[in-house]
Amino acid sequence: MLKRHKQAITGLLIGIGLLLLLAVPAYSWTKMNIHELDRFYNSKLSPVILIPGSSATNNRFDGMVEDINQTAPVRHSLIKVKVWNDGRITVVGKKLKNDNEPFIVVGFENNHDGYKNIKAEAEMFNAA
Repeated sequence: MLKRHKQAITGLLIGIGLLLLLAVPAYSWTKMNIHELDRFYNSKLSPVILIPGSSATNNRFDGMVEDINQTAPVRHSLIKVKVWNDGRITVVGKKLKNDNEPFIVVGFENNHDGYKNIKAEAEMFNAA
């Protein structure tokens, strides 16, 4: 009977040891994932991305943003990104300090209509 009791205690100790051996890496992994998810989901920035239509320029939305800013409790930034045919990207404007919802206009040098051109703009937008 004493022998069975010792075997049970030994088995219990081995089980607890294995549990602890698995718990430490699992805890570390969980803590790291929670930190990454918090950083991703608690982002305060929610930009509004606008793309002017065919033959329109980066100035297409200036009036709309001004109208919105007249009634908005916090003034919104207007950042204009232009993608040139040679792959260069230029940026005009900057994000205002307390603006979590800036307007970002992405326009293209070749802003003509047509399926082929729109496909090229989609690829250039990914680069921007």
